[in-house]
Parts: sequence; C-alpha cells; structure tokens
Amino acid sequence: MSVYTQVGLPELVTLLERYPLGTLVSLSGMTNGIDNSNYRLETSGGVYVLTLIENSAQVERLPQLLALLTHLSKNAIPCPLPIADNSGQLLQQLAGKPALLVNLLPGCSPTAPTAGECYQVGQLLANIHRVGQHFSPQPSNLNGLPQWRMLLDRLRPLLFEQQPELLRQIEQEIDRLSDGFFNQSMPAGLCHSDLFPDNSLFVDGKLTGVLDFHFACHEQLIYDVAIMINAWGFQADGSPNLDRLRALWQGYCALRPPVTEELVAFNDALRAAAMRFLLTRLRDRYFPRTGQQVLRKPPEEYLTRLQFHQQHRAFLQFEGL
Repeated sequence: MSVYTQVGLPELVTLLERYPLGTLVSLSGMTNGIDNSNYRLETSGGVYVLTLIENSAQVERLPQLLALLTHLSKNAIPCPLPIADNSGQLLQQLAGKPALLVNLLPGCSPTAPTAGECYQVGQLLANIHRVGQHFSPQPSNLNGLPQWRMLLDRLRPLLFEQQPELLRQIEQEIDRLSDGFFNQSMPAGLCHSDLFPDNSLFVDGKLTGVLDFHFACHEQLIYDVAIMINAWGFQADGSPNLDRLRALWQGYCALRPPVTEELVAFNDALRAAAMRFLLTRLRDRYFPRTGQQVLRKPPEEYLTRLQFHQQHRAFLQFEGL
C-alpha cells in the first residue's frame, strides 16, 4: 500500500464541491500503486479513486495519460475513466500535488493467477497494442540504457560496499544489452509497461479492469510482452509456471502474433524487462521514500528472473510458442 501524502478533510471537502459527486462519506488508502498516493473515495454519489501524483517525472505526462485513458475507454479497454469537475477540468491540485479522480472499477487483483486469467491478460495486452496504433505516446523515462545507467550510478557506491557481486552482474548485463536491443528495428507502439497482477481486476475469473497507465509509453511491443511474462508467469519461489506462461503467450498471439524478429530478440527482451525492475526495486530499497503506507517489492524477485533468463536462452520453447 502506498500513501505518501496525507489529504486533509477540509481541502477534500472543498475539492468535492467542484464535482457533481455528492458529499464525502469516507476516504481510505488503497493497495494499488507504488509511485503515487491512491485513495478509495466514497461519496453519497458513488465510489471513486483519488490519485495524487508523487513522481515529478510523471507530472508533464499527465495530459497524455488523461488523453490515453479516454482513448482506451472509447475502444473498449476496461481502464479507469477520468472524471471532470463542473467546469470540465480533469486535473486538480490537492495537498500541494497534482490530483485526478477516476471511476472505481469492480473486482480484485489475483494473488495466484489461474491459466484462464492469464489468457485474458495476454489478450488484453494484445488489444492495448492494437488500439495503441492510433495513439502516439511519449517515449519512456524508465526503459533503456541511459536511464538504467543513471540509476546504476546512483546505486553504485552502496552496491559496491554491500553487494559487490550483484553490482558486477548488473554491469555485465547492461554492457551486454548495450549491443543494441533497444536499437533493433521491431514493431513498436503504445506499451502499458507495468502490467502486473496487482494492476488488474477480476470478478469470478473474468477480467474487469486494467490499472496504472502512468508508465505507458512508446516502446518495442515485445518488451511489453516480456514485462507481462516476467510478472505473471513465475511462482513465488522464482520457478516458471508453464500453465500460466502458455496461457499468457497463447492469449497474446491469438490477437497479435509476434513477427520473427521479435521471437529472435525475446530472450533479450525478457532480460531487459527483468533489469528494469531489478534496478527500480533496488532504488526503492536503498533510497526509500517516506509515507504513511508504502509498498516496497523485493528486488530479489527480479534478480531471480534475470538469472533464469541468462541460464535459459531458449526459454518459452514450450508447446504453444
């Protein structure tokens, strides 16, 4: 759970006066999200999600985010829809932070996804990639070697002192990826870039929502597939779950079969996807942000993923690939 900024009752009531949503009933922190503060807001008119943008790098991307959510909603992607106030404004200021309200989608995030749920998620990502052909997002600020090298420069003194072997592994892997994965010519377009189980919602095994498009960007599509595979296809102990993996892959391929170049580069994509979350989770461990309720995920999960893909270059050569 992540709540970095506390919202005062008087300013919240003042904010709600600008909306046709009724009077305040309750406000509580939500489990969704790591980078921003998320609240479940209940009023006499319904239940909503209030998000305060904590990451300054995301602020300039907010107009794109709002346009993207509107675009996806119009194209039958079950994502949150921004709510405008009485004057038509989507963005607000609350507790000194940019804030927005969206509708609360039904359902819960799966803790142990089934193969059926994974198949739907694969289809969902393929649909996002297809619908995204008609939307032009900005490049990512978290993917790619320049950003990772900046993260590593910040982490290097601490890793050198406390985890020198891990530092060596990361440096070697970044050097290897510098040979050109992100420069390869492959299909690119709108990517969710953070499609984890806790960013999805299901009701009785049926997908009802996809959340957290704050990192949506223009990137290689196979890299987005790799993020999904790493997030959904492994057990808590780091071992692959072949039933989930087949379902993810088959669901995606049913709507958008990857081209040959993407299949050839898939191991690099899986390793790059693991590297991104290994670095960001190490950053969150060594440079924690303060807040009342803050969720921090263990970087070891993604070190295990990275090492698995290093050792199994032919990974995913199972039935259905």
